[in-house]
Amino acid sequence: MEISPFNENRLGWMAATFESVSDIVFIADLEDRFIYINPAALKKLGYTKEEMLGKTAEMIMSPNNPRHLRQEMLDATLYPPYGWEGEVINLTKDGKEYQAHLKTALVRNKRDIPIGMTGISRDITEKVKARQELARYAKKLEEVNEMLHRTQHQLVRSEKLSAIGILAAGLAHELGNPLAVISSLIQLL
Repeated sequence: MEISPFNENRLGWMAATFESVSDIVFIADLEDRFIYINPAALKKLGYTKEEMLGKTAEMIMSPNNPRHLRQEMLDATLYPPYGWEGEVINLTKDGKEYQAHLKTALVRNKRDIPIGMTGISRDITEKVKARQELARYAKKLEEVNEMLHRTQHQLVRSEKLSAIGILAAGLAHELGNPLAVISSLIQLL
């Protein structure tokens, strides 16, 4: 089968794209063994191409992922809906964990026969940290807001009691004046 100049050019562009993107791009066979890993993946993970080719994605998945996550990802990729998307914890060669957003898809040939799987992954560690920090701030804000509501209730209650005290003093004064006059007149009588 001869490749036309147009298709050859297109393949060259696709290969150059995979080689130059900063996201991790991999292609695996139907048994989940790596058959292609782009330079960004090798740089991020710390492995050589020789160390990764032929190995499964299990080598880069942290044991801190949910227990059945890998099988769930494989099932969703190999069977309908023929793709998976979500967050995973990956592991570099030196044991460092990082959060990644991963999207997988089933690869089919021109006759629509499955021939492999592909995945694109992006390091989202900083985004996850920011999300966790935001959640901590939100919780702290809720606590402060609750404390403000309690303080406001106490202040309103205190103001009410103060107003009642002023009213009572004024009432006592207003009642005291006529009573003093009556008392004086009674003494005169």
